[in-house]
Amino acid sequence: MDDRVERLLARISTADPADSLVARDLVSLAVELGASDAEILHAGDQSFGSLVVDLATRPPGEAVTLAALADSARLDPVLVRRAWGAFGLSAPEADEPVVAPDLAKAIGSVGFLAGLLGEEAAIGIARVIGSAGAQLAEALSSATRVGYELPQRDSGASYAEVIGRIALIARDQLPNLSQAVAAVVRRHIVAVSKQPWTADVARRAVTVDRVIGFVDLVGSTDILRTLTVAEVAANVNRFEQLIGDVVVGAGGRVVKLIGDEAMFVVADPVHACSLAVDLVAASAQPVRVGLALGEVIAFHGDFYGPTVNLAARLVAVAAPGTILVDESLAAAAGEAIELEPVAVGPLRGFPDVTTAHRIVQT
Repeated sequence: MDDRVERLLARISTADPADSLVARDLVSLAVELGASDAEILHAGDQSFGSLVVDLATRPPGEAVTLAALADSARLDPVLVRRAWGAFGLSAPEADEPVVAPDLAKAIGSVGFLAGLLGEEAAIGIARVIGSAGAQLAEALSSATRVGYELPQRDSGASYAEVIGRIALIARDQLPNLSQAVAAVVRRHIVAVSKQPWTADVARRAVTVDRVIGFVDLVGSTDILRTLTVAEVAANVNRFEQLIGDVVVGAGGRVVKLIGDEAMFVVADPVHACSLAVDLVAASAQPVRVGLALGEVIAFHGDFYGPTVNLAARLVAVAAPGTILVDESLAAAAGEAIELEPVAVGPLRGFPDVTTAHRIVQT
């Protein structure tokens, strides 16, 4: 094995002697994990760490090209490549992407969904999977680098040693994490299946009646400019935790976090108003909230339509520490929530909306 490592290193150029030592350690580790010469030479001295992680977590079985996968699985080659792109995966233009067995099954699942639901629906679901997967990977990577890699390096471990340990941890724990993700998705599917719904006239999308909410951190741009990176991260974490705890605790769902703003959805009008009050009261930094009730389009895990846009307009004009709701939500909440009219308009895109209602907080 030493001869093979030396032969490979001779074909990899590293200007810095320190880089050469790192490359030697990582190439040795890659060889131990079963890397081919082509994989090692392709990785180059800048991405051996990712190759080691790939090798440690790669499932058993032969990897194939997309073209070979399409042929063996009797799938449309165009659909196979669309699924690959929808998953957010890429490869150098000169290379044909190589698919490991687990990803081959994922692409096969897209093929099944295409036959069941139509190609565009299947590709849309693949995009959601790709986006969620990329976000989870970024979150795991950042947390591992700060919570494990840096302390290990500070204790004297070499980069190659740390990467080796991370690769083995990933190999042992990634199957458990995959099962955890599947379990959470299953529970959400069960929850969504209980919810009433209708379809649009063309029967192309699901529509539901929901309260859409937006919560915005007041003055966050100016505040964040004065903070260190660590303080910004802590600030974001507090905001995300607050939104998650309050919204989910009230039976709602956090749809997305957009920097210093979050969008959420709630089925019950009174619960929506109550959680908005809780958000304002619990936030260490001033927030404002906009709520609107009406029919929304549920598509690819997100929500669209005039109700969403109206809620976004209301949060934009809400004063710090206040909650504005539209006429529909005010009527639905009835006497359960104390409200007072507020002049707000006309709002952009809603010239007829000149009055909203502010929740009186006691």
